[in-house]
Amino acid sequence: MTRAQSIRLVASFDLLESLRSRKAVVLLALYLLGALGASAIFIRVLSVIRERLEEQVGQAVDVKELMASPGMTRLVGALAGDADVAGAIVTIPPLALFYGWLAMNFVPLLVLFTSADAVAGDVSSGSVRYSLFRTDRFSWAFGKLVGQTTLMSLGVLVGALGCFVMGLVWLDGMPAGDTALWLLRISGRAIVYSFAYLGMVMCASQLTRTHARAGGLALAIMFLCSLGGRVLSAEPIEESAPELFGALVKLFPNGHHLALWHPGLGQSLGAMAGLLIIGLGFFALGFWRFSARDA
Repeated sequence: MTRAQSIRLVASFDLLESLRSRKAVVLLALYLLGALGASAIFIRVLSVIRERLEEQVGQAVDVKELMASPGMTRLVGALAGDADVAGAIVTIPPLALFYGWLAMNFVPLLVLFTSADAVAGDVSSGSVRYSLFRTDRFSWAFGKLVGQTTLMSLGVLVGALGCFVMGLVWLDGMPAGDTALWLLRISGRAIVYSFAYLGMVMCASQLTRTHARAGGLALAIMFLCSLGGRVLSAEPIEESAPELFGALVKLFPNGHHLALWHPGLGQSLGAMAGLLIIGLGFFALGFWRFSARDA
């Protein structure tokens, strides 16, 4: 059996085993229910804003007109701090834009619960020894990473579907085709962004022998990386040495967040590549330790 076949076999078994467990079912339900609940609140707020705007202008306002309004453009520009990014964001259907924000902020936390025991759980139970009779350590560990990435991607897509259904039912005038396309595109961005945090979780899972320790270590790594990115991107620090701190912030996932929304293909693809490298780098760090210790 080739290494690629071993990785595929481990990944498919890990995914099926996760889907059979109650924990995975509950967490996938959380993806869906979280998306439904948050989308319902957002749709209500958006409807109220549109109603107030219609009262002011004295005519019906559709969703595209709302996003393209001067006030919305100024608000997005102030939040983004980049005119090109702001111009791109206001062209995205609001429901898809909201789901992108929701997924990028909350999927990393859900990954912590779904994947912290991916390696540590099997090491703790001793079942890893039976698996390593049939395949090498790298194929087994990397197959686990692929399986957990697939599970995370499934959760993000399930949430996007729930968000789209809520829009069809409750959001009047929603551009269905455009929203569906953008939900798919933004789901892809959210998956790549969350992969960087999945790498951290898989790193912690390879460094420890119990689920509790893996979860605690993963949470600490995620918090420190999030804090590090925010500190380095703070205006007083960044202005003191723009080139140095502009490069250092790219070592953290939130240093690539804004570039994911950039209309330029080079900037967005560069951000995706950086996030994948971060995730794989953390996984490799954990595997370096896992490969050298007794399973």
